[in-house]
Amino acid sequence: MDRRDTPLAVEDVVLALRGASMVSQDCASEDSYEDDRASTRTKSSRCSIAACVMYPDNNVRRIWTALVVFLLGYIGTVFLYRLIFIRFYAAANEEVQETDVWNAFDGMVDVMFIVDLWIQFLFTYTNERGKEVASPRKIACRYLAGWFWVNMISCIPEDAASAVYAFFVGEESIEANNSQKTVRLMRMQRMTKIVRMLRLAKLTQLTERLNLDTYIQRYKVVAVLNTLFGLIWVVHVMACGWYLCATLHEDVLETWLARRLVGINEEMLLQGDPFDQWAHAMYFIFSVFTTVGFGDISAFTTGEIMYVTLTMMVGAVVHSIIIGQVINEVTSDSTVNAFLKNKLKLAKEFAVHAQLDSSGSKALSFWLEQNIRDLMGQQYKMDEMLQLIANDMPLHLMKDLHSRLFNGQLTRSRFLRVPFVSSMPPRLPMLLSLAVVSKQYEGNQLLFQAGDAASHLYLVLSGTFAFVARPERHSKSPKANDMWPYQLFSHASYFGNYELHTGTKQFRRSTARCETPQGGQVLRLQKDHYQRLCGDFPQFAAAWKYEANRRESHRCWLHANHTRMLTYRLLAVRRMQKLCRFYLRKADKTNKDEAMKTDSSGLLVPGRNSLRSSCSSTGISEGMGSVSMGSVLHENSDSSAGRKPLLPPSMPE
Repeated sequence: MDRRDTPLAVEDVVLALRGASMVSQDCASEDSYEDDRASTRTKSSRCSIAACVMYPDNNVRRIWTALVVFLLGYIGTVFLYRLIFIRFYAAANEEVQETDVWNAFDGMVDVMFIVDLWIQFLFTYTNERGKEVASPRKIACRYLAGWFWVNMISCIPEDAASAVYAFFVGEESIEANNSQKTVRLMRMQRMTKIVRMLRLAKLTQLTERLNLDTYIQRYKVVAVLNTLFGLIWVVHVMACGWYLCATLHEDVLETWLARRLVGINEEMLLQGDPFDQWAHAMYFIFSVFTTVGFGDISAFTTGEIMYVTLTMMVGAVVHSIIIGQVINEVTSDSTVNAFLKNKLKLAKEFAVHAQLDSSGSKALSFWLEQNIRDLMGQQYKMDEMLQLIANDMPLHLMKDLHSRLFNGQLTRSRFLRVPFVSSMPPRLPMLLSLAVVSKQYEGNQLLFQAGDAASHLYLVLSGTFAFVARPERHSKSPKANDMWPYQLFSHASYFGNYELHTGTKQFRRSTARCETPQGGQVLRLQKDHYQRLCGDFPQFAAAWKYEANRRESHRCWLHANHTRMLTYRLLAVRRMQKLCRFYLRKADKTNKDEAMKTDSSGLLVPGRNSLRSSCSSTGISEGMGSVSMGSVLHENSDSSAGRKPLLPPSMPE
């Protein structure tokens, strides 16, 4: 998560501000801390709507999304057919009444859409950086500025729409004219429900989250069927419009419904069943889309000519797009399919070489199929782009692109803010952006273990990562054998570069894990690319090595004092409390030193409270920033001011 979107939990802040008694006293156990934290969470969640916000992996949200997808499919197909071909049935002289079953079902659909109108305030959304935003205020502002009004219009009751129509048309004119046209026009208020079809755009978000486009493009049959279904739906919508155009004429006998003769007795289609009329309308639209034009159905009135002209314009675009996609899928392999075939062949050869059993070979192939998009995103001509940056790209363009690399998060990384280097070369962020690869990790997923070969450096973009180990102090708790965090890394931090330097051991000395339940995102830099950067920028290489040694020394000290079983959030609160006390002790020492230096002239020395406030407004704000999880987590493992650990060995653990 982004630093601004990951504030410390309310219960954590409350417990952190209680003072030093929670952590400084040896008798304060983890169990009592957990009990107080749970009670604080319960009190705060009662009065907070944030507790009801649902993420995409929430089961209630998944079920509701599936239900909305079904309702949208009904609105786009069956409801549209019933609205146009039954409610606007041209052969009837009065409004057609449907069965109670359909009326009850429509009432249930209306209730479901009303519920969906308000439940959207509880659903998180993905911002432009690809992060899930769970702030109720931000969700409400975004929803009210967009789809809320469309959804609200689609939920207008039928009686309210009829009242609005009667207000503008006039009740007296409606009662005076009891013709068939007036009956049909009064039903136009139901057309407001077609606005719900605009919500079909939400299906694209569902397709992206479920990664359905990967399956569609992987199999030709699925891709062809998906294209054909899209064509049929567009034709269905245009056919409904073609029939509606005829029913809105003053004299229906002048339209194509009366001119079209069907059956042995050559009866007018106007007297036929609604389904027959729908079939003939579909037939005509298909003939226009395919530019066949048999001539058995044609436009005669001005309204029909205008609608057919619009249909031909839409058909020209739809025909060229959809038919082109069908031909492309049938005659040639897609780029994704060809890339996947190459990787599957490579995996099969490796399985034969390593003598993998069938289960292992299938697991390897399944992983390739699931991550083929990510693997394809890493395939680009890096050497050519490197030459373009080094030789042709102007410096002013490089500096302008610095703030836009990975949404500006790359240049904010502390990996590029090293000591002893006054300025940063413009080429360094550009070359670094070429070499890194974005990687998403799930909650509690291991990045590497102690003893693994060191192959990557990790730049944290979002989430919280930690070095984990078993506590040194023996305990009878069943969780004593679990891995608990002892050093935290958050937004703009980095880790894993100590073993990449030459002259050091080449295997990992620690175990790294993703701690946030929602997962985290990092930029991975391979060892070869890291060493190439060190060769191109020797000043940064010396600073990186110095920082790697300093951070490794600090990690070893933290690991040696790792005795408590604390979750990453409790560990963050503990570090924040120690940081506050560290600055307060420093302020007390400064106060005493200044008191000893006062002369006999009676100069006033600022008291402890003033020094505390000054410290909190300067030193603590510089060290901690806002009360956020990102700043607290990082400053415990890496300090930018003076490049010294904030928790030196001189401070008691």
